[in-house]
Amino acid sequence: MWKSFVILVEILIFVWLIRSPFVQYLFGDIHDSVSNWMIEVSEIGEKKMLSSLEGAIYVGLPNLKGYQKRYFSEVLSSTESVNKFYKHYCIGGDINPNIQGAELRYVCTQMSQSDVLAVN
Repeated sequence: MWKSFVILVEILIFVWLIRSPFVQYLFGDIHDSVSNWMIEVSEIGEKKMLSSLEGAIYVGLPNLKGYQKRYFSEVLSSTESVNKFYKHYCIGGDINPNIQGAELRYVCTQMSQSDVLAVN
């Protein structure tokens, strides 16, 4: 009987401790850290593909102006923005104010040959 009472008291203290604000804050902080780490790990492959595409574009177009480089760093920031660019300017034929002609065709060719479009 005494052992059962002691075990019950220990369980109640443990539950009370777990529900305390400090422990909740600590668990929340640990959760945020782990989830941020897991997001970073999941994005490694995407960042690698985007970096490889960026390198291919900059190697083939070494004479890009500053505003064009800033534009492409924004376009190459995520697979969604690359897909949007490809859909509008490569497939749709919309006029791009930042890049045109042979340079645009080169960028479209590099994008179509990369694995970035296959992600979505």
